[in-house]
Amino acid sequence: MKLSLPVKILVALLILIHVQNSSLYSQVVPKSWLGHWSGKLQIMSHDSIVQQLDMALELLPKSDTSISYTIIYYVADTLTDRRPYELIVNDYDRGLYLLDEHNGVLIETRRYQNDLISMFEVMDTYLLVKVSFESDRLVYEIMVTSGKKRTESGGSSDDVPPVVSYPVFSYHRAVLTKN
Repeated sequence: MKLSLPVKILVALLILIHVQNSSLYSQVVPKSWLGHWSGKLQIMSHDSIVQQLDMALELLPKSDTSISYTIIYYVADTLTDRRPYELIVNDYDRGLYLLDEHNGVLIETRRYQNDLISMFEVMDTYLLVKVSFESDRLVYEIMVTSGKKRTESGGSSDDVPPVVSYPVFSYHRAVLTKN
C-alpha cells in the first residue's frame, strides 16, 4: 500500500509527538526513582531512638510534568497516616520542583543529582528534608529545629561576620528499599 504525501506527513507528525511526549515524561524524575519504596523510619533524639515506624514512599507517574508523591506512615496496625502530594517539575535541567500539598501549600524542592532537598518553616519550626536515591535504596531524612532556639556568635569585627546557628532537636531517618 502506497501512502500519499499528506498521510506520510501526518504519520511523521504523530511519531514526533509521541517521541516528544515520551522524552517529556522522562524529564520529570529519573525512571529508577519511580515505584513503591518501604522500610523503617527511626525518629531519634541525641542519644536514642524515640520511635520506630513502618514507612513507605510511593512515586508514581501522574502526567508529563508531575508525579504522585505519597508518604505513608504506618502508625499502628489499624492507623495509617497517608500524605498524598504531587511533585511538579518547574525546570528539569536546573533541578527545580514544587511539592504541592493540595491545600495551598507549595514547597520549593531542588534536585541535586540523585537527591531531592527542601527546607521550609512551619510555625517557627524549620525542617530540612532530604531524599537520596542510591543504587538499591532510598534514604529519607528530616532534620528539625526551632527558630526560637537560635544562637548568634561572631560579629566581633569586619573579618568575622555574625553567624546564627540552630540546634537540631529531632532527626528522622528511613532506609527504604524498592518493592
